[in-house]
Amino acid sequence: MPIDLSKATREELLAIHNEVLKHVAEQTKADLSADLRAAGHDSHGSNHSNNKITDIQERISEIFRKQR
Repeated sequence: MPIDLSKATREELLAIHNEVLKHVAEQTKADLSADLRAAGHDSHGSNHSNNKITDIQERISEIFRKQR
């Protein structure tokens, strides 16, 4: 559904912008938190731990790609 912002003031647009950024940050934080809980603790050595870090970095990239 399109929103007509042609008559919005600069201040109104800035407020909308800030709300969108806040929402994106909250959603990203929640997604990352869920991913970190899912990754858990790996006691099988540094190779496994490094793989989990790479997996989380890939997940972060995936989240940002979806939000564009």
